[in-house]
Amino acid sequence: MSDETLPSGRARPPCPAIFSLLPWLVAAGFAAIAAVLGQRQFVRQSETALLREQVAIAAIELKAVRNEIAAEQILARHQLGSVVSRPSDDLAGLKITLLSSRSKSSPQASAVVVWNPAKQEGVLKVEQLPLPATDRDYQLWIIEPQSADPVDGGVFAVEASTGVADVKFTGRQPIATLEAFAISLERKGGVTKPEGPFVLFGK
Repeated sequence: MSDETLPSGRARPPCPAIFSLLPWLVAAGFAAIAAVLGQRQFVRQSETALLREQVAIAAIELKAVRNEIAAEQILARHQLGSVVSRPSDDLAGLKITLLSSRSKSSPQASAVVVWNPAKQEGVLKVEQLPLPATDRDYQLWIIEPQSADPVDGGVFAVEASTGVADVKFTGRQPIATLEAFAISLERKGGVTKPEGPFVLFGK
C-alpha cells in the first residue's frame, strides 16, 4: 500500500500544518492589499496637495500681474500728477511697489504705489479694500531702515461700492532709503505711528 493513499484508494488529506498557516497567509494577503491601497491613497493626497499649492501660487501670480497692470495704467493715464510733471522725467527712477493683503477678511484687496524718490512724492492706487467702520481710517505708511517708526503717508478713503482709492501722497519727513509700504486700519483721523494691524504690505 502506498504512503500517499488510504486503503480505500482515496487521497490522503492535506497535512494539518497547512491549515495552521492559512490565517497567517490570509493576514499577509490583507496586509499586502492594505499596503497597496495605503500607497495609492498617499499618492492621491500628495497629488492633491501639489495641485492646491499650484493653485495658490497661480493666484498669487495673478494678483501680482493685476497689480503690475494697475501700475502701468497709472502711468498710461498720467495719474502721477506732480510725481512725473514732464514727459522728460526719468521714469526709470520711479519705485513701483505691489502691496498684497494681510487680512483674512479681505484677501482680495491689493494696491500699488508709484514713488518718486527725487520729488519725495507718490501715488497710491487701491482696489477691493472694504469700507472701514465710521470710527476708523485707512492710513499709509512708508517704511525705511533709518527711521525707528514707519513714516506717516496720510489717511485716505475708499469708494464704498468698489473699494477703490487713488491718492497722491508725501511723507511727513524725507525718505532716504525706501524699504516698504504698508496700509493699516487706524483710529479716525490717523495716528503718529501704527497702532492697528497692517491690512496691506509690500516691498
